[in-house]
Amino acid sequence: NYGDIVGKLVIIDPATDSVAKTIDLGATPSGVAISPKGIAYVTSFGGLLSADTGSGSMIHTAAAPLSDFAGGAGLAIDKDGNGYICVPDWTPAGKDKLLVMDASEKLVGTHKLSGGASIIALRE
Repeated sequence: NYGDIVGKLVIIDPATDSVAKTIDLGATPSGVAISPKGIAYVTSFGGLLSADTGSGSMIHTAAAPLSDFAGGAGLAIDKDGNGYICVPDWTPAGKDKLLVMDASEKLVGTHKLSGGASIIALRE
């Protein structure tokens, strides 16, 4: 039940291929991407959540998300730390949008997309 079960962020140690840390998100996640600084960003209905993958501590929690990015689904982060968050509109109006977050976590752009957009990938 997607709406009732909150998600977890599981950090894997690639050297040992084992779980290093499991973090309760307190929200239902959609997408995840890791910045060049090792910050894991997770989209959720209420906004963008984030965690430091080194320490395993939450930075932006479900109680205090980056709310400018609410409703995001897919996301990608470029080599400079800028984030691109796809926000789908599941209604027939199809007012999907792409939000652009700079490396300081500020909303710096909004772009209209075609109906049905929910995933993003970057080519650098």
